[in-house]
Amino acid sequence: MGRQSHPPVALHKLLRVIRCLHPWAREAGDMGLTRHSSPPGVKEAYILDKIGFPTEATSDIQTRTIASPIETDGIFLLSHTRYTTLRADDGLDEISTYPTAVFVLKGAIKLHNAGSCKIISEGDFIYVPEGRIWGYSADEPGTEFLVFSTSLEDGDSTLSVKETTIQTEDRLTAGTVLPQLVEQNVGLCSVFGGFLTRPLLRQSNGLYQMSVSIMESTTRYPERPFVDRWIFFTNVYHCFYVLEGQFKFKIKGDSEWTYTDAGDSFFVPSRTFFIGDVASEIARLILFANGGGVDEMVVKGGYSHEGPLPETIGKWDGWDEARVKSACAQLGAQIE
Repeated sequence: MGRQSHPPVALHKLLRVIRCLHPWAREAGDMGLTRHSSPPGVKEAYILDKIGFPTEATSDIQTRTIASPIETDGIFLLSHTRYTTLRADDGLDEISTYPTAVFVLKGAIKLHNAGSCKIISEGDFIYVPEGRIWGYSADEPGTEFLVFSTSLEDGDSTLSVKETTIQTEDRLTAGTVLPQLVEQNVGLCSVFGGFLTRPLLRQSNGLYQMSVSIMESTTRYPERPFVDRWIFFTNVYHCFYVLEGQFKFKIKGDSEWTYTDAGDSFFVPSRTFFIGDVASEIARLILFANGGGVDEMVVKGGYSHEGPLPETIGKWDGWDEARVKSACAQLGAQIE
């Protein structure tokens, strides 16, 4: 499919501001996704603009919700936290007793346990299993990170702090019971359909599932087959947070692409057909989901790759329709 033109950057950013402040101010024929400054409180696909940060603030910490249990049928919560100033270690915040994943966007955080601490730096990812309470604090002013929790329930549980260690891995494995750290740019990737995926977490335990991956691509590639195919997942909710460059998204029925820049998020609920593509030479995002989603399709349908994004790629990137259909069957997905 040919590349589509989009508005100049300055005009594009101005339109984003106007539509965030006035969602009704849409041009005739503009049938893209709705932009919000905070989650809409209903189960629908939406773009969350970076300009909405923050929605809550204290003197030293700001937090915005990207996707709440309301939009996800109580399945998960994704939030973005920023420390404006440092606080003393005796005023620690606590990681939830629910299964929790943390990705550091900027700066560094200190993870405290039993009198010791571990520095988690920009680009690092850590998973804390259910039942482990860890204190954390920013190591630098301006530190920002994403927090992803599943298996949410009403009320808070109080569990005793258990002394343990952090394991450093290439990627996290299912069934882990100890906090684990994946350092930036470490680990094997998969390439398929013009996209590179680096899985950070594949976790399944009882009623909850967590899936987190880094995905990237480039407009240098001649074709990306996923862009020509609508994808639908029966039970999986996706939230894409743009880290670098620009992406564009559509849900079925839209006549126009909706563009997202670094700091923007795209949320799509289950049972919704959607597609996405890169809109800049290099674009990278982190995907949070409650199970195997488009990232797992790349893993199951593609081939292993070690290192950065390949400079060149074949026309169809090893696309195999039979493998795609097999992956869909395993993941409860449809592609058309």
